[in-house]
Amino acid sequence: MLGSCRRCIIDNTSVVLSAGSGFNAVISPEMLTFARMYGFEFVAHRISDPDRKGKCEKQFFYVETNFLAGRTFKNWNDLNHQAKCWCLKANQKEKRILGMAPDTAFIQEKPYLIPLPEILPPIYEHYQRLVDSKGYVNLDTNRYSAPEKLIGKTLDVYKYPETVRFFYKHQEIVVHPRLSEKRFEYSRLPGHHFKNEKKRVHQGANNMEAALRGHCDLLDQYTAALRKHVRGSGYRSLNRLLNLKRTYPAEAFLCALKKAHQYGLYDLNRFEDLIIKSVAGNYFNLEEE
Repeated sequence: MLGSCRRCIIDNTSVVLSAGSGFNAVISPEMLTFARMYGFEFVAHRISDPDRKGKCEKQFFYVETNFLAGRTFKNWNDLNHQAKCWCLKANQKEKRILGMAPDTAFIQEKPYLIPLPEILPPIYEHYQRLVDSKGYVNLDTNRYSAPEKLIGKTLDVYKYPETVRFFYKHQEIVVHPRLSEKRFEYSRLPGHHFKNEKKRVHQGANNMEAALRGHCDLLDQYTAALRKHVRGSGYRSLNRLLNLKRTYPAEAFLCALKKAHQYGLYDLNRFEDLIIKSVAGNYFNLEEE
Protein backbone atom coordinates (compact mmCIF):
# COMPACT_ATOMS: atom_id res chain seq x y z
CA MET A 1 0.00 0.00 0.00
CA LEU A 2 1.35 3.44 -0.92
CA GLY A 3 1.30 6.48 1.31
CA SER A 4 2.64 9.99 1.77
CA CYS A 5 5.44 11.47 3.86
CA ARG A 6 4.81 13.98 6.64
CA ARG A 7 6.72 16.81 4.96
CA CYS A 8 7.19 17.69 1.31
CA ILE A 9 10.29 19.86 0.73
CA ILE A 10 9.77 22.11 -2.29
CA ASP A 11 11.58 24.77 -4.23
CA ASN A 12 10.07 28.26 -4.06
CA THR A 13 7.73 27.65 -6.96
CA SER A 14 4.77 29.92 -7.65
CA VAL A 15 2.66 26.82 -8.33
CA VAL A 16 2.60 26.12 -4.57
CA LEU A 17 3.46 29.46 -2.95
CA SER A 18 1.30 32.57 -3.05
CA ALA A 19 3.92 34.83 -1.39
CA GLY A 20 7.28 34.85 0.37
CA SER A 21 10.03 32.23 0.24
CA GLY A 22 11.84 29.81 2.51
CA PHE A 23 10.66 29.95 6.13
CA ASN A 24 8.54 33.01 5.29
CA ALA A 25 6.72 31.25 2.45
CA VAL A 26 2.92 31.49 2.31
CA ILE A 27 1.35 28.36 0.87
CA SER A 28 -1.59 29.01 -1.47
CA PRO A 29 -5.03 27.99 -0.10
CA GLU A 30 -5.56 25.35 -2.79
CA MET A 31 -2.27 23.63 -1.97
CA LEU A 32 -2.99 23.80 1.77
CA THR A 33 -6.26 21.98 1.14
CA PHE A 34 -4.43 19.42 -1.01
CA ALA A 35 -1.82 18.82 1.73
CA ARG A 36 -4.45 18.43 4.47
CA MET A 37 -6.31 15.90 2.34
CA TYR A 38 -3.24 13.63 2.24
CA GLY A 39 -2.02 14.46 5.76
CA PHE A 40 1.30 16.20 5.02
CA GLU A 41 2.69 19.75 4.91
CA PHE A 42 4.65 21.73 2.34
CA VAL A 43 8.00 23.17 3.48
CA ALA A 44 9.87 25.58 1.21
CA HIS A 45 13.68 25.66 1.53
CA ARG A 46 15.63 28.90 1.41
CA ILE A 47 16.58 30.25 -1.99
CA SER A 48 19.78 28.71 -3.46
CA ASP A 49 20.06 26.14 -0.68
CA PRO A 50 23.10 24.09 -1.78
CA ASP A 51 21.96 20.96 0.09
CA ARG A 52 18.55 20.76 -1.52
CA LYS A 53 18.72 22.58 -4.83
CA GLY A 54 18.60 20.60 -8.05
CA LYS A 55 17.61 17.12 -6.83
CA CYS A 56 14.17 17.21 -8.45
CA GLU A 57 15.49 18.73 -11.67
CA LYS A 58 18.07 15.94 -11.98
CA GLN A 59 15.33 13.31 -11.84
CA PHE A 60 13.45 15.03 -14.67
CA PHE A 61 16.65 14.95 -16.72
CA TYR A 62 16.97 11.20 -16.07
CA VAL A 63 13.39 10.58 -17.24
CA GLU A 64 13.84 12.72 -20.36
CA THR A 65 17.12 11.11 -21.43
CA ASN A 66 16.42 7.51 -20.34
CA PHE A 67 12.68 6.89 -20.59
CA LEU A 68 11.41 9.33 -23.24
CA ALA A 69 14.36 9.15 -25.63
CA GLY A 70 13.57 7.03 -28.71
CA ARG A 71 10.12 5.90 -27.56
CA THR A 72 6.79 6.31 -29.35
CA PHE A 73 3.32 6.17 -27.80
CA LYS A 74 -0.04 5.29 -29.34
CA ASN A 75 -2.05 7.21 -26.73
CA TRP A 76 -1.99 8.29 -23.08
CA ASN A 77 -2.84 4.79 -21.84
CA ASP A 78 0.11 3.37 -23.76
CA LEU A 79 2.42 6.07 -22.33
CA ASN A 80 1.29 5.32 -18.78
CA HIS A 81 1.74 1.57 -19.29
CA GLN A 82 5.28 1.98 -20.65
CA ALA A 83 6.14 4.42 -17.86
CA LYS A 84 4.95 1.96 -15.20
CA CYS A 85 6.99 -0.90 -16.69
CA TRP A 86 10.06 1.35 -16.93
CA CYS A 87 9.73 2.46 -13.29
CA LEU A 88 9.35 -1.10 -12.01
CA LYS A 89 12.52 -2.11 -13.83
CA ALA A 90 14.49 1.02 -12.91
CA ASN A 91 13.62 0.72 -9.21
CA GLN A 92 15.27 -2.69 -9.03
CA LYS A 93 18.71 -1.27 -9.91
CA GLU A 94 21.07 -0.16 -7.15
CA LYS A 95 21.62 3.60 -6.98
CA ARG A 96 25.01 4.91 -5.89
CA ILE A 97 23.54 7.87 -3.98
CA LEU A 98 21.30 5.52 -1.96
CA GLY A 99 23.67 2.59 -1.62
CA MET A 100 20.74 0.33 -2.44
CA ALA A 101 17.92 -0.12 -4.92
CA PRO A 102 14.87 2.17 -4.62
CA ASP A 103 12.68 -0.89 -3.98
CA THR A 104 14.83 -1.77 -0.97
CA ALA A 105 14.71 1.81 0.30
CA PHE A 106 10.93 1.81 0.00
CA ILE A 107 10.68 -1.29 2.19
CA GLN A 108 12.52 0.60 4.94
CA GLU A 109 10.46 3.79 4.53
CA LYS A 110 7.07 2.13 4.20
CA PRO A 111 6.30 1.85 7.96
CA TYR A 112 6.76 5.62 8.35
CA LEU A 113 4.41 6.64 5.54
CA ILE A 114 0.97 8.10 6.23
CA PRO A 115 -1.79 5.93 4.69
CA LEU A 116 -3.67 7.50 1.83
CA PRO A 117 -7.36 8.41 2.35
CA GLU A 118 -9.81 5.65 1.49
CA ILE A 119 -11.87 8.06 -0.65
CA LEU A 120 -10.19 10.65 -2.83
CA PRO A 121 -12.03 13.52 -4.52
CA PRO A 122 -12.01 13.53 -8.34
CA ILE A 123 -9.42 15.55 -10.25
CA TYR A 124 -10.88 18.29 -12.44
CA GLU A 125 -10.34 21.72 -13.94
CA HIS A 126 -13.05 24.38 -13.84
CA TYR A 127 -13.79 26.84 -16.65
CA GLN A 128 -16.56 29.23 -17.64
CA ARG A 129 -17.56 29.04 -21.28
CA LEU A 130 -20.12 30.80 -23.51
CA VAL A 131 -22.38 28.67 -25.72
CA ASP A 132 -21.75 29.97 -29.24
CA SER A 133 -24.33 30.76 -31.94
CA LYS A 134 -24.22 27.18 -33.26
CA GLY A 135 -24.82 25.60 -29.84
CA TYR A 136 -21.28 24.50 -29.01
CA VAL A 137 -18.78 25.10 -26.20
CA ASN A 138 -15.09 25.39 -27.09
CA LEU A 139 -12.60 23.56 -24.87
CA ASP A 140 -8.99 22.61 -25.71
CA THR A 141 -9.55 23.18 -29.47
CA ASN A 142 -12.52 20.75 -29.44
CA ARG A 143 -16.22 21.64 -29.47
CA TYR A 144 -18.92 20.09 -27.27
CA SER A 145 -22.63 20.51 -27.95
CA ALA A 146 -25.11 22.13 -25.56
CA PRO A 147 -28.92 22.42 -25.76
CA GLU A 148 -29.97 25.10 -28.28
CA LYS A 149 -31.98 26.95 -25.62
CA LEU A 150 -28.67 27.82 -23.88
CA ILE A 151 -27.15 29.64 -26.87
CA GLY A 152 -25.58 32.85 -25.57
CA LYS A 153 -25.53 31.62 -21.94
CA THR A 154 -22.42 31.16 -19.79
CA LEU A 155 -21.90 27.63 -18.44
CA ASP A 156 -19.66 26.21 -15.72
CA VAL A 157 -17.51 23.57 -17.40
CA TYR A 158 -15.73 20.86 -15.37
CA LYS A 159 -13.04 18.91 -17.21
CA TYR A 160 -12.35 15.47 -15.72
CA PRO A 161 -9.86 12.86 -16.99
CA GLU A 162 -12.62 10.94 -18.83
CA THR A 163 -15.59 13.30 -19.08
CA VAL A 164 -16.60 16.95 -19.56
CA ARG A 165 -19.58 18.17 -17.54
CA PHE A 166 -21.67 21.31 -18.09
CA PHE A 167 -23.55 23.07 -15.29
CA TYR A 168 -26.05 25.92 -15.64
CA LYS A 169 -27.39 27.68 -12.54
CA HIS A 170 -25.80 24.95 -10.36
CA GLN A 171 -27.60 22.14 -12.21
CA GLU A 172 -25.81 19.55 -14.30
CA ILE A 173 -27.19 19.57 -17.84
CA VAL A 174 -24.65 17.76 -20.04
CA VAL A 175 -22.05 14.99 -19.68
CA HIS A 176 -19.72 14.47 -22.67
CA PRO A 177 -16.99 11.88 -23.11
CA ARG A 178 -13.77 13.88 -23.16
CA LEU A 179 -11.94 14.19 -26.48
CA SER A 180 -8.56 14.02 -24.75
CA GLU A 181 -6.51 12.67 -27.66
CA LYS A 182 -8.13 14.69 -30.47
CA ARG A 183 -7.97 18.24 -31.80
CA PHE A 184 -10.55 20.33 -33.65
CA GLU A 185 -13.20 17.60 -33.29
CA TYR A 186 -16.92 17.79 -32.46
CA SER A 187 -18.93 15.96 -29.82
CA ARG A 188 -22.68 16.36 -30.41
CA LEU A 189 -25.15 14.55 -28.18
CA PRO A 190 -28.64 13.49 -29.38
CA GLY A 191 -31.38 16.02 -28.68
CA HIS A 192 -29.14 19.08 -28.47
CA HIS A 193 -29.47 20.24 -32.07
CA PHE A 194 -32.77 19.08 -33.47
CA LYS A 195 -31.60 19.32 -37.08
CA ASN A 196 -28.28 19.53 -38.78
CA GLU A 197 -27.57 23.13 -39.78
CA LYS A 198 -26.97 22.30 -43.44
CA LYS A 199 -30.14 20.20 -43.66
CA ARG A 200 -32.14 23.00 -42.04
CA VAL A 201 -30.90 25.60 -44.54
CA HIS A 202 -31.51 23.24 -47.47
CA GLN A 203 -35.04 22.53 -46.27
CA GLY A 204 -35.68 26.26 -45.94
CA ALA A 205 -34.59 26.79 -49.54
CA ASN A 206 -36.97 24.04 -50.67
CA ASN A 207 -39.81 25.74 -48.82
CA MET A 208 -39.02 29.07 -50.51
CA GLU A 209 -38.96 27.42 -53.93
CA ALA A 210 -42.28 25.67 -53.27
CA ALA A 211 -43.88 29.03 -52.34
CA LEU A 212 -42.68 30.58 -55.63
CA ARG A 213 -43.76 27.76 -57.93
CA GLY A 214 -47.22 27.20 -59.36
CA HIS A 215 -48.13 30.81 -60.14
CA CYS A 216 -46.92 30.97 -63.74
CA ASP A 217 -44.53 29.09 -66.02
CA LEU A 218 -42.22 32.07 -66.38
CA LEU A 219 -41.74 32.37 -62.61
CA ASP A 220 -41.14 28.61 -62.34
CA GLN A 221 -38.42 28.78 -64.98
CA TYR A 222 -36.77 31.83 -63.43
CA THR A 223 -36.85 30.26 -59.93
CA ALA A 224 -35.17 27.07 -61.15
CA ALA A 225 -32.52 29.05 -63.03
CA LEU A 226 -31.91 31.36 -60.05
CA ARG A 227 -31.24 28.42 -57.72
CA LYS A 228 -28.72 26.94 -60.15
CA HIS A 229 -27.03 30.30 -60.66
CA VAL A 230 -26.33 31.16 -56.99
CA ARG A 231 -23.93 29.39 -54.66
CA GLY A 232 -25.02 27.10 -51.87
CA SER A 233 -28.65 26.24 -51.24
CA GLY A 234 -29.95 29.55 -52.61
CA TYR A 235 -32.06 30.20 -49.52
CA ARG A 236 -31.32 33.94 -49.31
CA SER A 237 -31.90 34.61 -53.00
CA LEU A 238 -35.16 32.65 -53.10
CA ASN A 239 -36.36 34.37 -49.94
CA ARG A 240 -35.54 37.78 -51.47
CA LEU A 241 -37.39 36.91 -54.68
CA LEU A 242 -40.44 35.77 -52.69
CA ASN A 243 -40.42 39.02 -50.71
CA LEU A 244 -40.26 41.05 -53.95
CA LYS A 245 -43.23 39.14 -55.31
CA ARG A 246 -45.26 39.77 -52.16
CA THR A 247 -44.23 43.44 -51.81
CA TYR A 248 -44.80 44.93 -55.27
CA PRO A 249 -47.83 44.93 -57.59
CA ALA A 250 -48.17 41.77 -59.69
CA GLU A 251 -48.09 43.66 -63.03
CA ALA A 252 -44.82 45.45 -62.19
CA PHE A 253 -43.26 42.24 -60.84
CA LEU A 254 -44.17 40.26 -64.00
CA CYS A 255 -42.92 43.02 -66.26
CA ALA A 256 -39.52 43.01 -64.51
CA LEU A 257 -39.54 39.20 -64.48
CA LYS A 258 -39.87 39.03 -68.29
CA LYS A 259 -36.90 41.33 -68.80
CA ALA A 260 -34.76 39.55 -66.17
CA HIS A 261 -35.50 36.13 -67.68
CA GLN A 262 -34.90 37.37 -71.21
CA TYR A 263 -31.44 38.77 -70.43
CA GLY A 264 -30.44 36.20 -67.78
CA LEU A 265 -30.41 38.75 -64.98
CA TYR A 266 -30.05 37.14 -61.55
CA ASP A 267 -28.84 40.15 -59.59
CA LEU A 268 -31.89 40.77 -57.41
CA ASN A 269 -30.83 44.34 -56.63
CA ARG A 270 -31.06 45.18 -60.34
CA PHE A 271 -34.22 43.09 -60.56
CA GLU A 272 -35.81 45.31 -57.92
CA ASP A 273 -34.67 48.42 -59.83
CA LEU A 274 -36.64 47.14 -62.84
CA ILE A 275 -39.73 46.68 -60.67
CA ILE A 276 -39.42 50.21 -59.23
CA LYS A 277 -39.08 51.73 -62.71
CA SER A 278 -42.21 49.87 -63.82
CA VAL A 279 -44.09 50.99 -60.72
CA ALA A 280 -43.00 54.61 -61.21
CA GLY A 281 -44.15 54.65 -64.83
CA ASN A 282 -47.52 52.96 -64.30
CA TYR A 283 -48.67 54.28 -60.93
CA PHE A 284 -47.13 57.74 -60.57
CA ASN A 285 -47.23 60.79 -62.83
CA LEU A 286 -43.59 61.92 -62.78
CA GLU A 287 -43.24 65.00 -64.98
CA GLU A 288 -39.94 66.71 -65.50
CA GLU A 289 -39.80 70.41 -64.77
